[in-house]
Amino acid sequence: MKNIFQFALIFLGSTLKSLAQIDENAPPMFQLEDVWIGSAGYIQNHSYSSLQDFQKLATGSAILNQDLSSFKNDRFNSTSIGVGFAGMIGFTKYDRDKKLHRTDRIFRVGILGMGLQTASQNFYKKTNVPLDTLYSSTTSTTYYIDSVYRRSINMAQRANVVAIDVSVIFRTKPDKRFKLYAGIGVTVGGRINATTTVSEYKSSSIETNTEGGNVESHQNYSENESITETYRNRGSVYAAIYMPIGYTFRMGNKRDFWKRLHLMGEIRPQLSVAGIPEIRTELATAITTVGGFRYILSGY
Repeated sequence: MKNIFQFALIFLGSTLKSLAQIDENAPPMFQLEDVWIGSAGYIQNHSYSSLQDFQKLATGSAILNQDLSSFKNDRFNSTSIGVGFAGMIGFTKYDRDKKLHRTDRIFRVGILGMGLQTASQNFYKKTNVPLDTLYSSTTSTTYYIDSVYRRSINMAQRANVVAIDVSVIFRTKPDKRFKLYAGIGVTVGGRINATTTVSEYKSSSIETNTEGGNVESHQNYSENESITETYRNRGSVYAAIYMPIGYTFRMGNKRDFWKRLHLMGEIRPQLSVAGIPEIRTELATAITTVGGFRYILSGY
């Protein structure tokens, strides 16, 4: 058994060595090329969740355990806007036929962090109570004065995402000052600090309506009341596949530092999967943007 184990280690080491380089004097298979760092923003389209879903996310909520049968659903879909950060290092691969590291293709690996809103829902109720009726002899108009009571319940789950980011990009004209690129990438990580917030707002106001139903005046709220509940939820796995499309622009042509420093901008249409352990797995489309700098370590 010991001999077999030693043979397996020798065979595995020899195989990896043969894949990494042609011979002892050959350049390394991968060479560190550049560093990318920037801020990230995203626009995510996510579906709303049902009242029953949020009762599972906010177990024991006094707000959600009320009789809400007379409330109306006020949200059918939602768009989240958030910010985050991205950092990557890039590698070029050695081309055995051309005997050089290809700069038109870069393999990137890094870390991505951002905030997500993965579920949302809203209910509201409006009650009109007749208060008085006035008649204008000048205009022959009847005015109906109502006390209006509004109640709204907002629910949302949010989480932070920390993920490993891996991608490969293909560039046009690597030696030019302005370069375009596109490729494919994946992010795999976890959803942490997941919380569900449930808020109830109560307000009252005075409305004056004519016979045609037009509001002649709307006074400011005379009474306001709000209650907020927050619940911690379990974390889960997060994964996304995306297509990076972007550009880099060299900052200068003379001094070494500015020749290595590039402005960069990138847009990432993506499809993400984020599990919500208490209810389901959420599938969402999003667009992530990254803007920042690229610094070249090898060449220009």
